[in-house]
Amino acid sequence: MCDLKRSGRPPVQGAPAKVNQVKDLVTQTPWTTIAKLAHRAGLKPTTTHNILRRKLKLRKRSCKLVPHDLTDVQKASRVSSCVKFLQNCERPRWLECVITADESWFYVNNPHPKYDNMVWSIPVTDRLQVPCHPMNTKKAMAIPFFNWKGLIYCHWVINGTVTGQEYRCALLELGDHIREKRSHMWRCRRVLPFLLHDDNASPHTCTDTRRFQIMSNIKKVNHPPYSPDLSPCDFFLFPTVKRALRGQTFPSGSQQAHWTHPFLEVEALLQ
Repeated sequence: MCDLKRSGRPPVQGAPAKVNQVKDLVTQTPWTTIAKLAHRAGLKPTTTHNILRRKLKLRKRSCKLVPHDLTDVQKASRVSSCVKFLQNCERPRWLECVITADESWFYVNNPHPKYDNMVWSIPVTDRLQVPCHPMNTKKAMAIPFFNWKGLIYCHWVINGTVTGQEYRCALLELGDHIREKRSHMWRCRRVLPFLLHDDNASPHTCTDTRRFQIMSNIKKVNHPPYSPDLSPCDFFLFPTVKRALRGQTFPSGSQQAHWTHPFLEVEALLQ
């Protein structure tokens, strides 16, 4: 005794035509939702979800945010600057003259990120509550200057903004610290001038700053526009120091700067 053969449920889920249709729709609009895909393909949302996950092996991921959408001219400028930088690295003692600089805000209140507050608990119990301390307006801006030997000088701006005049004062004080900490660079500055590597922010490119750099025999390393990934401060120095500040709270911006300065010295020396 046996059952008769029955057609059963039609295999719509695995039909190659439906899979290709969903694939084409996702290619055209990769940011769309499953409900919209199902409506356009004439399928159920569960069927559409199974096609996306099992047949097409797709996962919905957040897009990576970039600071700017570069044009072809700006991309060519990045390539040209990197090639020139690599060529200059082959010159003797060229890297010894390069001084890297940038600026970043450091807040007096540095809460832990969300994933640092995750704890093991039973799902049916209430979640542990942690008070949220938002960042307030008290902050300090650091402008570190360092070379291959470590940090030379760090200029701090407490609860203010960096203008061309402020950056010029930082460069003026930088010369005194180079004379003290890098005496060999100071003695050879006429033969091997300082090469300042900073970005294209307004305080770095204003008329007063350029005039002071010419008078002080400070030359600039070409930095293409919208390229923070080419600045060493942005991809290793600032993130490492701010990671060490998580969970720390300071009463004022000056005390925060006093506590952060040793971290900048250590991280600049390690790199």
